Amino acid sequence: ISSPNFPSYYGRFQGCRISVPEGMGPISVESFETQRGYDILTVNGSPFDGYGDDELEGTEPDSDITWTSTGTELKKGWKICATRAIPAPTTTTSTTSLNVEEGSPWE
Repeated sequence: ISSPNFPSYYGRFQGCRISVPEGMGPISVESFETQRGYDILTVNGSPFDGYGDDELEGTEPDSDITWTSTGTELKKGWKICATRAIPAPTTTTSTTSLNVEEGSPWE
């Protein structure tokens, strides 16, 4: 997941909400560069901004992630990943056997 235009500069007055899938796991920060105090990534209600925000590393999101930028200074933005793969949906297949006796109408 990354900010718009990453790794180029993000735009002015941007915002988005990222739905967090169940089982996403802790966040791994690949890159983080925003305007401190103004351009903010919010995870679990906590704001993250500035450079290489170490506190974000390992955070396990339990709600949507939000991003907002102002119209002043622009930076490269951020790129984060889930450290645990989200399991694929499982499919259940069932098989029914029918024994047909010799001489029956279904033989």
